[in-house]
Amino acid sequence: TDQWWPFGFGATAEENAEMTRSNSYNPWDIYKENAKIRRAIDALKDHSLAESDEEHEAFVNIYRTLLEPPGGQRADRYFILNDLPSYYETQKRVEELFQDPHKWAEYAIQNIAHMNHFSTDESIHNYANLVWGLLPCPVNPEELARVRQQYSEHDKCRIF
Repeated sequence: TDQWWPFGFGATAEENAEMTRSNSYNPWDIYKENAKIRRAIDALKDHSLAESDEEHEAFVNIYRTLLEPPGGQRADRYFILNDLPSYYETQKRVEELFQDPHKWAEYAIQNIAHMNHFSTDESIHNYANLVWGLLPCPVNPEELARVRQQYSEHDKCRIF
């Protein structure tokens, strides 16, 4: 919840969809208007970050993806530059919270306690149900017993 993880940032999916639909997003505007972003983007291509030609090529590819994509592709299709100022401000709030170990621990514990919606079991169930339309089927008790037996014969980590 926002109470225990108030660090959302950037545009919403709906806002991004609207910018895509209306073709109103231009990452060059952000590049021109934000000196910090401009310096960071320029560093991708001016060799200041790269220690080898291969690294320089990788950084230039990132630059191109953000501002000059090949073949008529949309620049910064994931709205990275659009979200960057919000991310930067949010990261400062994260760092401020981290300075208080007790408060950070409280937030961490609350988040762990509410992670059930992100468990692999929940994710697999939702994927099977929502994407594939699969419903759970009853487990054959004999098959389950056989698999458990085979597993226990090969399980070398069990300590009880």
